[in-house]
Amino acid sequence: MSWWCFLIVFLSLFQTCFLSSPSPQLCLHDERYALLQFKQKHYAVNSYANYYHPLKSWNKPNTDCCYWEGITCDGTAGHVIGLDLTDSSLNGSIHSNSNLFHLRHLRMLNLSWNQFDYFAPSGFDRLSRLMHLNLSGNHFSGQIPSQIAQLIDLVSLDLSSNGFGGQIPSEISQLTKLVFLDFSGHRISQFYIYPSFSQLEIPNLRAFVQNLSRLRELRLDGVDLSAQKNRDWCHHLSSALPNLHVLSMSNCSLTGPLDASISSLHFLSELYLALNQNLSSTVPTSLVNLTSLTVLSLQYCGFHGDFPTNVFLQPNLKYIDLSENPLLSAQLPEFPQVNNTLQHLGVGSTKFQGKLPNSIGNLKFLKELNLWNCDLSGLIPPSLANLTYLTKLDLSNNSFRGQISSISQARFPNLKELVLGQNLLQGHIHSQLFSLPSLYWLDLSGNQFSGVINEPIHNISSFSSLREFGYFNLSGNYLEGQELMRSISKINAIISCLDLSFNDFGYMVEDTNLSYDGLPVNGSGDNFVNAQILELVMSACNLSKFPDFLRNQKELRWLDLSHNKISKFPDFLRDLKLLNSIVISSNRIDGAIPKWIWQNNLYYLNLSDNFLIGLELPLPTNYSFTIGFLDLQSNMIQECLSTAPCSLQTFNQSNSSEFVSPILGNLSSLLSETYFFSISDNNLSGKIPFSICNASNLSILDLSKNQLSGTIPTCLGHSNLGVLNLESNKLHGHIPPMFRSGCSLHTLKLNGNMLQGQVPRSLANCRALEVLDIGVNQLNGTFPYWLENLFELRVLVMRSNNFSGPILQLSHVDSPFPSLHVFDISFNAFMGNLPLQYILHWKGMTNDEANSELHYISYNAGGLYYRDTITIVDKGISLEMGSILTAFTTLDLSYNKFSGGIPDAMGSLKSLILLNLSGNSLTGQIPSSLKNLTKLESLDLSRNNLSGQIPSQLTSLTSLAILNLSYNNLTGNIPQGNQFGTFLNASYEGNLGLCGFPLSKKCGITDGASPPILTLQQEEDSTCVLDRKFVIAGYCSGLTIGVVIGQQLFWRNNQFIAFCLRIRGSKKRKGLKRKHHRRRK
Repeated sequence: MSWWCFLIVFLSLFQTCFLSSPSPQLCLHDERYALLQFKQKHYAVNSYANYYHPLKSWNKPNTDCCYWEGITCDGTAGHVIGLDLTDSSLNGSIHSNSNLFHLRHLRMLNLSWNQFDYFAPSGFDRLSRLMHLNLSGNHFSGQIPSQIAQLIDLVSLDLSSNGFGGQIPSEISQLTKLVFLDFSGHRISQFYIYPSFSQLEIPNLRAFVQNLSRLRELRLDGVDLSAQKNRDWCHHLSSALPNLHVLSMSNCSLTGPLDASISSLHFLSELYLALNQNLSSTVPTSLVNLTSLTVLSLQYCGFHGDFPTNVFLQPNLKYIDLSENPLLSAQLPEFPQVNNTLQHLGVGSTKFQGKLPNSIGNLKFLKELNLWNCDLSGLIPPSLANLTYLTKLDLSNNSFRGQISSISQARFPNLKELVLGQNLLQGHIHSQLFSLPSLYWLDLSGNQFSGVINEPIHNISSFSSLREFGYFNLSGNYLEGQELMRSISKINAIISCLDLSFNDFGYMVEDTNLSYDGLPVNGSGDNFVNAQILELVMSACNLSKFPDFLRNQKELRWLDLSHNKISKFPDFLRDLKLLNSIVISSNRIDGAIPKWIWQNNLYYLNLSDNFLIGLELPLPTNYSFTIGFLDLQSNMIQECLSTAPCSLQTFNQSNSSEFVSPILGNLSSLLSETYFFSISDNNLSGKIPFSICNASNLSILDLSKNQLSGTIPTCLGHSNLGVLNLESNKLHGHIPPMFRSGCSLHTLKLNGNMLQGQVPRSLANCRALEVLDIGVNQLNGTFPYWLENLFELRVLVMRSNNFSGPILQLSHVDSPFPSLHVFDISFNAFMGNLPLQYILHWKGMTNDEANSELHYISYNAGGLYYRDTITIVDKGISLEMGSILTAFTTLDLSYNKFSGGIPDAMGSLKSLILLNLSGNSLTGQIPSSLKNLTKLESLDLSRNNLSGQIPSQLTSLTSLAILNLSYNNLTGNIPQGNQFGTFLNASYEGNLGLCGFPLSKKCGITDGASPPILTLQQEEDSTCVLDRKFVIAGYCSGLTIGVVIGQQLFWRNNQFIAFCLRIRGSKKRKGLKRKHHRRRK
């Protein structure tokens, strides 16, 4: 029982004993007046009709204030000694002249969970008799006033869940009578506390607690204890606080270990240390000495090693959670049949291994069992059926095998969540499982279940009738759809989400009239599901049509039938008036998009990767469109259809002879509420209409990989776009100077067009720009040095243009391009020395982020992440990256006119993975400083005028997978060792002065044995040999580039040859679609 609960009981007994027979009007007049004035000043009536107002009892005239709710009086003198106004709709500031300070005899003041924002520090000296002060759950901010230390009789102090910040006053340590102390941040639940926005801190924990030996409960959740002096926090607390019963320090940034001294706290019953991810220590075996322990919360602490198993057997333990410690290992013990008080057991996301003991069934009071994402295996013990108090059972992401008949047929009257997904479970699912009376969350996904046993069940209502409940996931099994649907049809409830993906529903075919034993069938097909489903996911289910049971799903909101073989839109979709999200991407739907689909109040529509060829016109008019997400990419949409001809004149703009894209002209009328629109990889032609700019809510616009022509509409620069992708079209003219101040662009991709002129200076207004790709155009001019002000820029690609001149740092920016990770200016005419001044300041390439977390460069549009892509060119081979990892760092200055030497500073770019300086006129020696590029996986210095020897230090580059030093003037021995033993002749050809392995030319008269060489067939052409060298080198070294660039490089049954051929000669996807489309006809 917490200290405050004890205090309330104590005051109730106190009032009963001393005020049982009070004299009339015991309450003193001046104190009654002070109370009423305080209420009048701070009380705000809550507008909720059913809200209980504790101060209503104060409204009765001529009543003794000692009988008012929240008031406790001294039974003899009549003074108010207790004021409990928790959650009483009070607000405002308590200034020094507040009537509250007239209550000088107060011993207990509780103003918790109101909306006070200020408490005058000078008022504390007028409440000198206070023993209990609770100001938690208000809006106080700033520093905690040190004047609190004047309350020398304080026994309990609670300032939690406020906005206090800065150092906790050291004077608090003078309150030597404290038994309860709470400075916690905002409490989300009993076990999760988040710090205030202005975080409190204690720089010296030892000094803070050294005089507080009476403390029984200390709560510092969310307080910053990361100071170096606090590394021995465990020893400081255990030596100073011998009477401690409750220690709660979750999310405190603790860095020192949890050590054996914790066992000195003999009375400790509750220990909360969750969310201190830097503890990074083992768990001391001395925890078993804490025999009074009832709660042990150690989630996400970075613990490693073996956990002392006997802790689970502590006689009074009710709650233990070790989750999110991925390096913590152990096995669950055998649990005895007696003295089992455990109610919560959590070891999710740890290295706990072995089998789940059958003795787990002895924990008869267990309510939650969370063993997800461990190394557990074996059978699920049948003794789980004994745990009738269970509300949650999560065994997901393990290697459990066998059947679950014991669970399916068990009686779990209180079970709400059953999560067994991602295991190796097999056999049949008993439909009786669906009838558990309290079940609302069922996840059996990612197993090997092969069937459903339909048993006679009465009064099935397995999921709550409330709309916000119900999750039913049977995806990723080997279930036969017809059998599964027979079971689901018996559920008479509202299911919030039903996921049946990756099962076989191939029986649902066109023009069939299936019937089921004892099941009603309305019309033809499979219309028999009684449950009303709010969200339905049937992705990759081998469907060739829309399921007929959707006809009566009048409550359906979300429908995902992606990755199937569906070829037509059913008309009955238009009757599902609540349906607002449709995902039918990656199917075989052809023809035109029906115009009725726009009238269904859709918000989310994904028709990508189909065979759609256009729009059914005319589109609806005088209609309020609400679509927010529209994805039509990777189809065959073209401008004019024989079934729906378009008038080119309708969409002409300006006096240009080029027509405006009719498709875009029509669709732009639908986009008033749209934030994402993609129609990339289609057959659109014509100009981009100005009307697209009327879509003022657009954050992401992707028109790439079409045949669009004309110029870029200037109005696009005046929008709120975060992503503008126009790559791989036929746009011409200049990049308009359209980027206004406050430009919000994150990604701008204009590569693969026919744009001319110079890079507009207005791009410098796009301060949030992270990806800029203007490669493969006809742009000219000098290097746009003003882009160096874009401090967020990570990717800059200017490849294959007509840029020229030296690259000079002409501005006064202290740190140009500080975030740059990808810099590609290859195939231009830049000249002069390599840009040393930039190289010296590229912080994004110099930082060694070995321990940093990997993530993709992406743009967040209201929770939707748009991942950026990039194309890497190596020896004429283009490889498109489907996404860009922040760890992918490349520098490509190849095929320009750079001269001079390679600066030693190049070795400071420690995060580089790819360095390409080929095809220039560089001279001098290869700098040995390149040995510092320890992450380098590809180095190309070919086709220059480099001389001297190859530095032997380069053999330390153990990640190097591709090396090309060909066609230079290098001389001497080729270094040996590590990766240099894997490179072939082609890496060194054209250097007549080189000798040694792998060249046939020997150095001197040395005739020693050569290291083993990787063999290649020599008959293939040079391009394919290059591809094979790339793959082989990657295989030998564990090439990251292969993972990042190609996403997948297969080394199975010589599939690298197929990979080579696919890059060189595969047909375009659209051509394959046309062929497939003709074959289907």
